Amino acid sequence: MLEEYLPHPEATAILEGDIQRDLPPNVREVLLDVILAWANLDMATAFFVASLFGLSPDEGADKFGRKEIADKLRRASKALRESGNTNAAIKVGEIAEAYPDKALMRRRIAHSRCAGVRKSAPDRVIFLPFEREGPPGHLAVEIIHISKFADAVAWADEAHTYFMQHADSAGFFNER
Repeated sequence: MLEEYLPHPEATAILEGDIQRDLPPNVREVLLDVILAWANLDMATAFFVASLFGLSPDEGADKFGRKEIADKLRRASKALRESGNTNAAIKVGEIAEAYPDKALMRRRIAHSRCAGVRKSAPDRVIFLPFEREGPPGHLAVEIIHISKFADAVAWADEAHTYFMQHADSAGFFNER
């Protein structure tokens, strides 16, 4: 069975030297954009959920400030369904459904080593997650096109805008 395993041609090319370890500025910028967009999304999701529950910013921070985005989305969707706000529940459900795929881009940046880009294709970013791939002795190499990161930023920005519009219209930031 081990002889049936063949590494991906891109991984082979990288092992043979098709790697530029210094990230080009455009790659560094989009990776930073992902992290910043996710921080904004995390905060906006907390504001949104706290506003749904009628909490003040202080109370909302205590209750939702350290919760995972996925947990906040579940709570928001449930609260919206229970209150009869079907349209918003559907929208939040769509965001929750897309979240795991989009969050993978942030997780790759935050939880694996960015080894560089391919010399032959500098729009393909190389990550080394500490995961096994294939038979024993083979660790994973992930090569992700930079457009996936840009898509994750656009998605997070759109969700952020939706959540902030709701929190603003609910008067979440008004003095109480």
